[in-house]
Amino acid sequence: MAGSKGRVARHGHLPLPWVGPVDTLGTAHYSPAMGWGPGREWRVATVGLLTVCLLVAAAAPAGATDNHRSSPLFEGLQTLVSMPGGPPGAIALVQTGSQMTVDSVGVGDVATGRPIAPDDTVRIASVSKAFNGAVALSLVTQKKLSLTDTIGRLLPFLPKSWAPVTLAELLHHTSGLPDYIHSPAFLDLLKADPHADLSPLQLLSYVTHQCPLFTPGTRYGYSDTDNIVVGLIIETVTHGSYEAALANEVTGPLVFRVADSLAISCE
Repeated sequence: MAGSKGRVARHGHLPLPWVGPVDTLGTAHYSPAMGWGPGREWRVATVGLLTVCLLVAAAAPAGATDNHRSSPLFEGLQTLVSMPGGPPGAIALVQTGSQMTVDSVGVGDVATGRPIAPDDTVRIASVSKAFNGAVALSLVTQKKLSLTDTIGRLLPFLPKSWAPVTLAELLHHTSGLPDYIHSPAFLDLLKADPHADLSPLQLLSYVTHQCPLFTPGTRYGYSDTDNIVVGLIIETVTHGSYEAALANEVTGPLVFRVADSLAISCE
C-alpha cells in the first residue's frame, strides 16, 4: 500500500518484568523457513539471539501507554509503511535494561483499520530460518547429530548425487543444492495457487532430478532447499515432527529461560 492515509503511529513503553504467551512462529507450509535440551551453553546464547523474535508474538501487559515521541526507529517504520508497496503496518519491540519500548506504525487489520498491536500474531518469514539452525545446533550439542553427518547417511532416499553433502554445508549454504524456488514449475504453481500446501518432499521434487550446482563445500550459494533438507534431518534424528523439535529445543525452553534471566515467573 502506498501512502500513510488512515494509519496510526504509536510509540510506548512497557514496564518489565514481562513475559507473555508465545504463538506459533513461521509461515504456512512445512519448511524451516516457514514454521515448523541439553546444550546448555549454546541454548543460553540462543536466548539472546532469538528473544526479540519471540517477544514480537508476546502479549502486552495491561496498562501500557503510548508515547508519540519521534525516534530514528519510529521514523524508519513510518518510512517503511508509507513507501509504495510497503506493509500496512510495522512494529518493533526493543528492550533496554528493564524497560521495553514499543514502536508501531500502521494498521494490524486492513479491513477494520485497527492499529497494529504488540499482541498481534505476525508472520516472520525467513527470520524463522535462524530457528532451523538453532534446532540443528542444539541436536549437535547433544551429540544426536554431527556437523559432518551427510545426506547419504541420514536421508538415503534423496538423490545419490546429494549424498556427500554434510549438515555443516547445508547450514552454511555451501552445499550446491539447487534451489526449488527457482524451478519454473514451482513458480507456475505459486502463481496459480499462492496458498498451496506442499510437503517437504513435494518441494524437493522440483529439484531432485538435478545434481549439485558446484562441488559441495567449495563456495557459497544460498538455497532454500538446504533449509528443507535440514528440517528433514531434524525429523529423522528426533523421530518426530519439525514443529515438536522446534518446541522442545528452542521456543519452549526459550520462553522460560527468558523469564529466569529476568528473575520473573511465568503465570
